[in-house]
Amino acid sequence: MNTLRTLFLKEVRAEWQNRQGLLVTGAFGLTAVVAQSFAGRLGSPTPADSAGMLAITLIFSASMAIPRLFLSEDEQRTIDLLRLWAPPSQIYLGKWLYGALVMTLSSLVLGVLFSLFVRMPIVQPGLFAAGLFGLALALTTASSVAGLLSMGASHRWLLAAAVFVPLVLPPAILGMDALGQALGGSGTTGWRSVLGLVGFGAIMIGIAPSLAHSLLRRTPLGQDS
Repeated sequence: MNTLRTLFLKEVRAEWQNRQGLLVTGAFGLTAVVAQSFAGRLGSPTPADSAGMLAITLIFSASMAIPRLFLSEDEQRTIDLLRLWAPPSQIYLGKWLYGALVMTLSSLVLGVLFSLFVRMPIVQPGLFAAGLFGLALALTTASSVAGLLSMGASHRWLLAAAVFVPLVLPPAILGMDALGQALGGSGTTGWRSVLGLVGFGAIMIGIAPSLAHSLLRRTPLGQDS
């Protein structure tokens, strides 16, 4: 646990010292919400439309923020130093914990701002918060696995995007269902979708450390093939 806590704090310090990634992700999320509010003035969006717009904003935010935690280490050739004093599974979990914190906070903030700017009332606040939390964790896991699988590749950023798309489809569908019903949409499967998001995240986070142990044990990742 001490090693895992140290790795988590290392991510916090590194991202705080170089805030470019956080600023870009935050600026994108805010710009997307404001743009959607202007689009909403052309016509009142339905709860399903609003849920889709919010989910897409969070998906793009995750694709910008999370894989970078892994790929920047690969580009800077620092991942090999981490492997000298921490097991690969804990390296992954330290980055995942930081990514989950960032995505959870971002999702809650963007969700509230979205409701205010688009003027879409939150009919079920509990379901809305649970849907955002479950979607944030599922997106963190999917995007972190995409970043992990792309390490060492010649075109790592393109590969991460290609891997991210199929991984994100199940949580995107579940998240839109839960958020749509929280915003007043019809249906009774919202809480089941939240459970699906949690289950997806749990399954992926159960697989990912073993995957990291296998991938990060290989020869130096900084040497592109």
